[in-house]
Amino acid sequence: MSKSVAGFGKRVHAGGGTKAAGGVVFCDGHIEGLKTRQLFDLRQDAIAMRWNTDHRSHRNE
Repeated sequence: MSKSVAGFGKRVHAGGGTKAAGGVVFCDGHIEGLKTRQLFDLRQDAIAMRWNTDHRSHRNE
C-alpha cells in the first residue's frame, strides 16, 4: 500500500502489500497478527475506528 507523505507527493511503500503481516501490540497489552490492509485500509469503518479514541470512523462527518 502506498500513501502520500505530508503533502509532498512522495510515495512510500508500507510492508509487502496485502500479503505482508506482522504482530501489532496494542496499548491495552493484546497482540494481533494483522495484514497491512487490515491495519491501514481506512476506507473500511471497522479499521478506521481503531485509530480514533472515540471508536468512531469519522468517514461521513
